[in-house]
Amino acid sequence: SRVSDAADAAALAAGRALMAGGMDAAEIRALALKYFTENIKSVNGQAIVGVPQINVDTQTGGVTIDVDSKVKLTLARIMGKQTLDFPISSAVNFSQKDIEVGMALDITGSMEWTDSNGKRKIEGLKQAFASFAERLIPETPSDLQKVRIGIAPYSTAVNVGSYASNVSDGTASTCIVERRGSPSYSDATGTFYGAGAGICPNSQLIPLSDDRSSLVASVNAFTTKGGTAGHLGVQWAWNVVSPKWAGTFGGDSAPSAYEDVSSGKVIKAVVLMTDGEFNTRYHGASSPKQARELCAAMKAEGVVVFSVGFGIGGNEEALETLRECATPGQGYFADTSNADQLEAAFNNFAAKLTELRLTK
Repeated sequence: SRVSDAADAAALAAGRALMAGGMDAAEIRALALKYFTENIKSVNGQAIVGVPQINVDTQTGGVTIDVDSKVKLTLARIMGKQTLDFPISSAVNFSQKDIEVGMALDITGSMEWTDSNGKRKIEGLKQAFASFAERLIPETPSDLQKVRIGIAPYSTAVNVGSYASNVSDGTASTCIVERRGSPSYSDATGTFYGAGAGICPNSQLIPLSDDRSSLVASVNAFTTKGGTAGHLGVQWAWNVVSPKWAGTFGGDSAPSAYEDVSSGKVIKAVVLMTDGEFNTRYHGASSPKQARELCAAMKAEGVVVFSVGFGIGGNEEALETLRECATPGQGYFADTSNADQLEAAFNNFAAKLTELRLTK
């Protein structure tokens, strides 16, 4: 059992390194051997453990470890059986799925306030996002997996920048609010109503990108302003991963088809982050209701939803909206009070998206 555990640990470590990129097959094999050697120390003197045969397949993303071992027998030696041979085999194979993540990030005025440790919330968000991007997007892009992140910073409105002429009702501002009437709770393209320039946040929508340094730099430049129209963040975080918007964003930012999700080729996810109650809307139902309807609709399309409250305290309505939006199960919702906890939640979301699976 301990030899098997050591092989599993080594295979998992190698698989993570393979997925992250930046190491060749020889370096990954050396890493796996190091993990195996460290974890097998507990059986020294109790068994004869062979040298593991480690295979790294950079084309399929798989790692296999085979090791032959034997243990000396006691009573069975009377029957002429001196040792018991036990071959161990372990393998990992991560799902070679592309990952597309849309992030609704709160840049409202209250993000200037301090968290429970006295740090400005906006600085905590920047710290958490940088860690999330670093864990999810390798410094050297991997041929095995394409990972892209899009960002919808929101406050009283969403600033869609140069895309406004294609998606708004033609008002002068680059900022938009929700549609009127049907289809309110969908990712359909079409006309969104323009918002007045006075309520427009400076930070603009960022469609899907695998340029980690550029994404981090953009978030680091975020400034705060306005109230919390959280449903607008939900809408546009969904839009940046929706294939219906492929023609709008185009090129390397075009989201893949929903069929690729159902066939296991792509993971589409949305991360919702807020530091307060969704309290601003323009048309239709309340902001929390619109957010919940949008979350239900995107989950029906196979989009995974993560949500995190940041310094919300005891605001149960805000927390309940986030809980209902999140995909059911462990690890999709978090309630945090300071920057370190927010970073941990984002890192857990990244780990969930890149989870490895033991195949045997």
